[in-house]
This record gives sequence, structure tokens and C-alpha cells, in this order.
Amino acid sequence: MKVIKRNLGVEFKSIKVLALSDFHIGDSLCNLKLIRQVLDEVKKSNNTFIILNGDLMNNSIKNSVSSIYDEELSPMQAIVKLCDLLEPVKDRILVIHPGNHEWRSYKEDGIDIIRLVARQLGIEDRFSDGWWYLYLTLGMGNKQRPIMYTITGIHGYGGGRKNGGKINNLVEMSDKVIADVYVMGHTHTPIMTRNSIFVPDYQHKSLVQKDKYYLMTNSFLEYGGYGEQYGFTPSTNEHQEMILDGTKKLIKIIMWVLMKIEQLKKEMIQVYGNKCWMNELWLPNKKNILTFHHILEKRNGGKAIWENGALISLYSHEYLNYLDREYHKLYNELNWLFYELNRTYKPPTEDYYDEVKLVLRRVK
Repeated sequence: MKVIKRNLGVEFKSIKVLALSDFHIGDSLCNLKLIRQVLDEVKKSNNTFIILNGDLMNNSIKNSVSSIYDEELSPMQAIVKLCDLLEPVKDRILVIHPGNHEWRSYKEDGIDIIRLVARQLGIEDRFSDGWWYLYLTLGMGNKQRPIMYTITGIHGYGGGRKNGGKINNLVEMSDKVIADVYVMGHTHTPIMTRNSIFVPDYQHKSLVQKDKYYLMTNSFLEYGGYGEQYGFTPSTNEHQEMILDGTKKLIKIIMWVLMKIEQLKKEMIQVYGNKCWMNELWLPNKKNILTFHHILEKRNGGKAIWENGALISLYSHEYLNYLDREYHKLYNELNWLFYELNRTYKPPTEDYYDEVKLVLRRVK
């Protein structure tokens, strides 16, 4: 088990970590468009990091189960494509690890193709050929110490069709080692669960309850081919996002997906609360509902994604549109406050609303 240590620095109040696996680059069913979309969002957000947990390439070779006749890229072409995709986000990669598809080349010829990719990107220190264990530190707690998280993972194993068997394999990871978060891929099924155990506090001779989070990652394959031929359930493109607090030990897990606005709004309300970011006195009602506001306007290429969203009541949204037309500088200042709040992954505070009021008071 390789131990990897990453200290991200005190400047992060919170970060997001996406656990990604099963790109299967080279397969004719690989959704390269979606892979590019996800990596592009990682690149745009300076507090988003990724774990790459195997089967990034399909890597069909002569003696493999996958047919070489169904491939769009040779193994060498897939290596080049993967390096090109990862180059812009290489500094955001926390761990890179091979899966069973990459191991085909190692078993046949002794060539570890994911190690070659890591070496090409200059991140070989973050490569693990087997089970990995990550110590991740960020931010600064109230005791003037950085917050530390432990995340561990392996590509995965087992070919069961039922989710129960998949979850069992995932949860059984904690039989081997204690960590905050356990990550597994391979099954192409996004699953989240958690449990708790009591661990001894030797200093105070007491017991402390420890939460353990378990993530199984999705694939980036369209339905068809081997999966359809053998009657497997179609995989989904949804995947999980870990939100790690940099001011205190706190983990939140949400489902990350390029989703419709109503779905996105519901996910954001779970994290930020059912509050208008522009009016602290707003109360939910049928006429003045909470809406999704694009911080970067749609007309300027802004997308309906979490990082570009703010929760604004309908009436406040109408007033915000007025400010856009008549007081564009103040409109931009409000959008900056929305952006800063978005990055905290916490509900708006009194101090935040005081800053909003200072901006609004300058409207004549």
C-alpha cells in the first residue's frame, strides 16, 4: 500500500475532490465529450482536485477479453490522448492508479502504461500501482493546525450484477485499513454510503465516534457492446464529489452531474440552505420561489453548473436584472459576493448579508 502525502496549503477554506475512473479511452463507446466537460470544469475551478482510479484506457490487446476490432484507438494512441486530456489539470491530480484494463499490458509485456502517463505528466510521485493511501492537508483549524483527511482506494474487483454485492466489496475495504473516505471503481455504478465506528482516544482514555464514507465511481461509457451483449444494467454518468472543509474536520458528499437547473438547485439547497443569497428576510412561498442565477451570464457562455450558480428569490432575481441594466458595476460586485459564497459550501452568514447590503445601499 503506497502512502501519498499532499499539503495543499492554508489558503483553502474548502476544496472539492472528484473521484474519477473507467474513462475507457479507446473504446468506441467512450464518451470523450463528457470527459472533456468534467476536466474543463476542474480546470476552471481552482479549488477542485481529482483522483484517477483506474481503467482510464480501454487497452484492448490480442489476448484480452475486449475485442481489438471494436477499438477506435490503439493502446499507444490512447496513451497520447490521455496525456493530452490530463496535461491542463495535472497539478490538480492527487492520485493516479491503474485498473485491470491497463494491467493487461503489464501482464503481457511488463509495461505499466499508467506509470508512463504519470511520468510524462511529471506526477510519478502521485502514482500507485496498487492500493493507495492519501494524507491530504489543507486550510487552518481553530487550533492553528491544518486540517488532515485520509482517503484510500483501489480500482476494484468483482463482477457481481447486484448493487448489494458491489456495496459489500466497497465497505469491506475498511476491514483492511482505517480512513475517512474509501474509493473504488470497476463496477461502473456510482454508489455512496457511510457508517461509523468507535475508536479509542488514548490521551483521554475515552471513545470517539469516527464516520467512514464510501464511494464507488461511475464510468464514462455509453451503453452497448459487451455490457449490452451480456445484459448488464446501463451505467450512469453521475459521479460523486467530496467537499472537504479547511476550517474544521467536515466531509460532505454530493452527486456531481451536468444536470438540469431544477436538479442543480435542489442539490445546492442541500448545502447552502433554503435561503436567498440577496435577501436574508426572504421566506419561501409560491409566488416568490427560489431560482438559479448564472453568475457568469448565459449570454457570455456561463453554464448551468454548481460553480456558476447562486440561489436568488424570484423577486430578487428581477431586481438583479434591473441592476444589470442600470447599475452594472454594482451588479458585478454582487456576483463576486455570490461567487465567494459559492466557494465556501456553507449557508450565507450575517457578515455575508452585511456585505450585500453595503452594495445595495449604493443604488440611487
